[in-house]
Amino acid sequence: MRAQSTRTVTGTFSGIFLSGAMVLLAGCGGSPGTSRLPTSPDESATGDEDGLGDDFMQLPDNWEFDLAVPVDGQTLSSMGSALSSDLRNIGGFDVQVGSIWVPETQSREYFAYQIPLTPPANPAPIIVLFHQFNASHADVINTSFLAETRTRGWYMLAPLGRWDGAPGNGQNNFGALNAQHGTNTALAWMLGDPSVDASRVYGVGFSMGGGWMASHAARHPGTYSALVNNTGGVALMDTYSNSPVAAAILNPLLGGDPVQVPFEYERISTIVLDLAGQLVPGGNHMALNLKTTPIQSWYSLNDTGATSYLVDQTIQFDAYFTSVGATNHNLFSANTMPGHDWNTIDETTVCDWFDQQAPTPPPPIQGRWLLDRPGTFGLFRFEQDTTGFSDIAFGAFPGNHYALIATNVQSYEIDMVATGLDPAQPFTVFVDAGATDFTFTSASQMPTAVTRNNTATTAWTWNAGVLTLQETAGGTATWAIQ
Repeated sequence: MRAQSTRTVTGTFSGIFLSGAMVLLAGCGGSPGTSRLPTSPDESATGDEDGLGDDFMQLPDNWEFDLAVPVDGQTLSSMGSALSSDLRNIGGFDVQVGSIWVPETQSREYFAYQIPLTPPANPAPIIVLFHQFNASHADVINTSFLAETRTRGWYMLAPLGRWDGAPGNGQNNFGALNAQHGTNTALAWMLGDPSVDASRVYGVGFSMGGGWMASHAARHPGTYSALVNNTGGVALMDTYSNSPVAAAILNPLLGGDPVQVPFEYERISTIVLDLAGQLVPGGNHMALNLKTTPIQSWYSLNDTGATSYLVDQTIQFDAYFTSVGATNHNLFSANTMPGHDWNTIDETTVCDWFDQQAPTPPPPIQGRWLLDRPGTFGLFRFEQDTTGFSDIAFGAFPGNHYALIATNVQSYEIDMVATGLDPAQPFTVFVDAGATDFTFTSASQMPTAVTRNNTATTAWTWNAGVLTLQETAGGTATWAIQ
């Protein structure tokens, strides 16, 4: 956990109030003037009795925005000379702030990041920290992850998650789509450096950030090696019902209430709860996409006030993985005060656990995914019939028989070489009503004949190694290629 200071330090900046070693949220607005932060995690070791000597630095209000250095067109390794000297050694660590243009939102995403003091000999892991409600990427100083990543020689990224308009809007983003676009862009920039190990990306989120983290991971399967959820808001319909403050933000953010736009709430949640706070059987639980991801979920036994519904969500989040037969998930409670706080988790223990996890494996050939948009996911690409959820399951069975179950899919494309599939083996599909094209790229040769349900068919095309089967009737059909 974070080191405890022997001296009280107070100040305000960007809606964050510092007192001692703890940083508590006070609001969204900053006050004029400067903030002072210790340059050492243990101020008492500096010998500066008045607290105004060299162990303090002056930081302007809104430093996490005003001191951000654009990283567009730069690499992580090349940024050393462009780092803001004003931000060096915050709390004894080289945390930096950057900004980058996000094409999808036509705005700049802001983020804090930290790089190892010495370039790693081998690619090093990266931790992505997702901030709580009413905070910004500056929330990273509420934790000791800066110390942990520095000690271990890891990288750290803390996105703002800007969703619209002024940068401060990212403080309450609830993992909305624009916030996820910003996260993608900042993370892609970090992962673009070969010194960052893209197979060891770890996610940690608290409160609103826990839900944002889980949603980002579920919507981008295969990105994270392991996740830690600290009392996250993983079910936004339930959040809407339990928090008037959140509801007042979610309604304009998502374009209506959960009755008016249920899909918009479900697509950035990972579980769906009923009015009794229980998992909806057969609901659109995007946590399905995290079934094989190692996950720890934490809550405090003293989180009994206005945020206690997030404890219930955390418990149901873990229960979902039990219900689908996942084995690499754990639920922990801690007797910590205050009840709803970053300190529910112990950062050293979390990082030790991360270090024990295997790197993210290559995209699986088999599995089931619940996806909220078209695109490329692992080894396949698909387009949708309509806006909404698409349920896709692909499996290989004894005798090299392949099966695909797809709902709300207009086209499905998979690479024969990357997957090792044999097009000469039977391929059974089950699709809902409507036309669906199944395309196999990197096919070695043009078929001499194609049958559907043992009847010859001409509903297929071949073009330079690309074989497309044209399913028009829907239902179940078995295709065979000769």
